[in-house]
Amino acid sequence: NLLIKMRYARLKKMQANYKNSLELLNSLKKDITKDLPNKMYIKYIFEMIDTRIRYADSLIRIDNTQAYNITIDAINFVNTIDPNSFDFTIYNSLFKLTYLYIQLLSCTDYSIDEFINYLSKYYPYILAAKNGNKKEQNFEIELENLKKKINVIDAKKINNIINFNAKINEINHGYIIKLSERGFGFIKPESYSYQTIYFHCTKFKGDFRSLKINDRVSFKLLVSNKTE
Repeated sequence: NLLIKMRYARLKKMQANYKNSLELLNSLKKDITKDLPNKMYIKYIFEMIDTRIRYADSLIRIDNTQAYNITIDAINFVNTIDPNSFDFTIYNSLFKLTYLYIQLLSCTDYSIDEFINYLSKYYPYILAAKNGNKKEQNFEIELENLKKKINVIDAKKINNIINFNAKINEINHGYIIKLSERGFGFIKPESYSYQTIYFHCTKFKGDFRSLKINDRVSFKLLVSNKTE
């Protein structure tokens, strides 16, 4: 079939480009130091993640095993980075990576435990990029399909992460660990082990600009169709 052959040729070209890109990026590791300007450092992180995402995405339903391995490789790279250095560019990359991960799990039988661990660690950052994203609805649909496929216990674990398994509708306390000029931030709760809580300035009672890192704040988790 001519169409299949053309698609295969395109895939081989992408594979070569992917390998070359990754080799070049890996060769830059020695130049990535703390003294590097932050924008350059973030650009490097973005390229390391995005290069893997774009290639893995092209492999879905053609070679799911390789697509999955590349996705896990991207996650392993993310795990080496201090989340405090993330910015909105990286949040978007995590959103795309998670969407890809969910798609792969929906059409394969790979371990859901690894996904749950990943989600529990990075969901606040994913949420920051998901809200208002043009693929938000598709993300939600794919995630619901995945939860229907897996067992009830694992689906509940995912729901607990998404719904912030904490003191819902009660006053909680925590400390500001990150603030963004885009009008959102992250809180490290005092009373439970969930990684971080994402919040938007529109939900903050007071002057958002007055907040500082390590400020102790009170907050309430509200769960509706969306987590606020």
